[in-house]
This record gives sequence, C-alpha cells and structure tokens, in this order.
Amino acid sequence: MTPLTASATLPLVVELRTQAGDVLTDRRAVDEMITPCRVQAVPVPGGIADLLDHAPLTDDEHARLLAHADPTVTAECTAAGWPPPLAQVFWPGMPDTLEQMVAGYAPPHTNPADEVHHVLAGRVQFGIVRVDGIQVLLTLGPGDAFHLRAGTEHWSVLSPERRLTAVVYLSLAPGFAHHYTGTAIRIT
Repeated sequence: MTPLTASATLPLVVELRTQAGDVLTDRRAVDEMITPCRVQAVPVPGGIADLLDHAPLTDDEHARLLAHADPTVTAECTAAGWPPPLAQVFWPGMPDTLEQMVAGYAPPHTNPADEVHHVLAGRVQFGIVRVDGIQVLLTLGPGDAFHLRAGTEHWSVLSPERRLTAVVYLSLAPGFAHHYTGTAIRIT
C-alpha cells in the first residue's frame, strides 16, 4: 500500500513513551522509533459530530460513520485490494461482549494483516515491541491514523475514559486473527 497522505496543517496529538522514560511528540521522531509502522495526521471528517458524542450507535449510524470515512485513506486501501473498513465504537458501560473484545487486544500479539486505525474520538494506546525487543507506548487521539504492519508485535488498550470511535482498515478479512506471543509488557 502507498503511504497515507497526511494533512500538512493538522496537528498530531500522538505521544510516544519509551522504556527509558523519554516522551516524543514530533511525528518524525515517533515514526523513526516505530518503523516500519507510522502515524499520520488524517482529519476527522465533518458531518459526523453527532455520532462522536454518544454510544452505542445504531446500524444506520455505523453506516453513516463509515460513509464519512476519510476518502484518501479509503481510496488507498481500496486500490490495494483491502476489504471495506470497520467502525469501532467503545464506551463506558458497554456490553460484556465488547469488553471481552477489548480485553483480547491487551495481551501482546501479532496479526496477519496490515491495519490502519483512524481515531475520530477518544484515545487509545498501542504498545509496540520493536524488532530490537524495546517496547514503546503510543497514545493516539482524534485525527491520528496509525498504520501497523502485519507481523508487528503489539497490544492496545483504551484510555481510562474508555471511549473510542475509530475507523479500522484491515488488509485481510477478518484481520483480527491474534497470535498471542506471551511477551511480558515492560512499559505502562
């Protein structure tokens, strides 16, 4: 897939913490630490503000959210032969089935698919185990699009507010075939 197109004027709210305690907020520095993965600024689309402040969403609201997905990211993923994107909406007090899904993302694992997570509302943390074994913790917020390469060892957790609305693109369906690694998490 070709690199995602980033808006030159949209500020990233991304933050990366290293095991050594360093905090990086510069996109280039963050991308150097997580290569071959990357984070880019992709605007939160207009016309969906009413979908970002409540949950759960109805089926029609999910469809509307996906219809407003970023056209550039959608076009690039479609051109690369990826399936249609998915909407992920999590909220405090969500049903146990969603809580179990979220819990499944927390242990370190790999996936057979490339993934793009475009955060529209809320915050999420991705832990990444670099090729050299060093772990980093990436915090994403609205307007961040995280491209995670297939096979990259990682985990993810919701922010303490437990709210997240994201559009997720997967290079393979279903894409979330987690292969748990048993790696101990050394950064929180």
